[in-house]
Amino acid sequence: MRLMRPILPRRRHGARTPDIAPELSDSVKRREKLREVLEKLQAADAVRKLDGLIRRKIRSTGSGRYDARLMPNKEGGYAPNYTPTAAVDGTSGFIVDCNVIDTPKENQELLDSVDRITGDFKRQPVKVLAMVHSEPS
Repeated sequence: MRLMRPILPRRRHGARTPDIAPELSDSVKRREKLREVLEKLQAADAVRKLDGLIRRKIRSTGSGRYDARLMPNKEGGYAPNYTPTAAVDGTSGFIVDCNVIDTPKENQELLDSVDRITGDFKRQPVKVLAMVHSEPS
């Protein structure tokens, strides 16, 4: 079986490639942008590798089963963690919804929380306020 290679037009030395974004037409800028993207990808690979190492270590030591994802710690570094969320009635102070998620992005949980509250109490909340707690740096 013969592999087909795409036929590309030949470029003359110094000719601009028409389908490259203008901000990347300069080879130095393009190389720098590629280097930045490569660094981000390598950092993401390192986190995934560390996640796998931690999970293997936890399983091999027999310290239980972790379903948590590898997330940043408040103290620095990474470890298997969960993110707790809560919804509170502003008038009474009662907790009307809570959940534990395995992602650090609790902002995506807001609409799901409102849906659960609506289903449990058979009415939609009048106002919804969101607050994210962050440690001072």
